[in-house]
Amino acid sequence: ANLEVGLNERRVVFQRTKFASLVLAHRFKFEKYVKKNYVFDQDLMSCFPLNFDSLYFPFNFDKQHWKVRRDTRLRKEMEPLLEMLPFVVRQVSPQLMKAVPSDPFILNRDSLLPTCLNPSESGLTSVLFIERHAVGELQAAREVRPEDLAVQAKQLLIEMYDVYVEK
Repeated sequence: ANLEVGLNERRVVFQRTKFASLVLAHRFKFEKYVKKNYVFDQDLMSCFPLNFDSLYFPFNFDKQHWKVRRDTRLRKEMEPLLEMLPFVVRQVSPQLMKAVPSDPFILNRDSLLPTCLNPSESGLTSVLFIERHAVGELQAAREVRPEDLAVQAKQLLIEMYDVYVEK
């Protein structure tokens, strides 16, 4: 199930880890095929959202959920996904087919985002980046401050308690 959040008229969709796995399961066949004729399976097509402005999905590197990578290594790991996603979008929606070029998506890391210096805080930092980006775009994500992580962690735990325990 997707979590869709309407924030200030923006359509934000959060997918599960399975989404990236379903896309990447096609990697080797996709690389050998004529790209524009490749047909993705129904499992992937059925989990792809039709209307969104921002799509967030976690995925694992080396079977580890939170992993810090250098740009060159991240780019290498992301290339298959970036190459396939335009074709997935074009196949899932004829309307989007005209709007989305078949060129690979571009990986762009913002150098103004604060750096997480402690690997044990990378999960929380990622959640805060995603939350702020979903609500206020890139400028809001840039305002995440590493020195505020302890306070943010407590606030997140309280929110999780309110949502999951008090039901």
